[in-house]
Amino acid sequence: NNAPFRDPHVTNIEAMRMGLTIIREGAGDDVFFSGCAATQNMRTYAGTIGLVDSMRVGPDFNHDGEGIRSGPLRGSRMYFMNGRVWWNDPDPSKVRTSTAGSSGDNSITGAVSLDQARLTTSWVSLSGQFFLLSDWLPYLPEARLEVLRRTLAHHDATARPVDYFDNALANTWLVTDARDGVRRDVIGVFNFYNQPLAIDHDCAWMGLDPAKTYHAFDFWANRPL
Repeated sequence: NNAPFRDPHVTNIEAMRMGLTIIREGAGDDVFFSGCAATQNMRTYAGTIGLVDSMRVGPDFNHDGEGIRSGPLRGSRMYFMNGRVWWNDPDPSKVRTSTAGSSGDNSITGAVSLDQARLTTSWVSLSGQFFLLSDWLPYLPEARLEVLRRTLAHHDATARPVDYFDNALANTWLVTDARDGVRRDVIGVFNFYNQPLAIDHDCAWMGLDPAKTYHAFDFWANRPL
């Protein structure tokens, strides 16, 4: 908007950046400073770069089909910023049940199914983005706590959506770790739509050596395929 500023010679973005700089300096370098939604307005991108540790890149997580896709859609589009400019916060990590809301009132607050809980947390974990959780932990049943135990750890490797230019919402991710001289690759496939997912990617297309043998593993069943 065109609200008046103390200094009439600064732009809206300059005023925002000055304000964030004051907060950043006041908080100190040992405080994790998380921003929210600057990426939803293209004009505000530059005003936040270098001043926040993470940035909310997606809208609120809603528990219908669109809500489950909203965070991964934007986190995939901006994957190249994650861990470089800031940590992307896509806001899709939810494991709550109908009796485990976001506070201690035991209310029904946007329950997700076990499959949905596994889908969203797996995606955040494998894509290496900011794992932010607002569920009320004391009310979570053991099965949902187990979902968190298996997905909260950060792999700190390179993750990219290999079908970035082929689908509006990438469904295939490749995680590569070669830091100790031995390359390890993990492929994750995600179905965000309530219908069968058909994928036909060969190893060369995904950047893997087609002459090698690869093994498939069912992460949630904890067994090879």
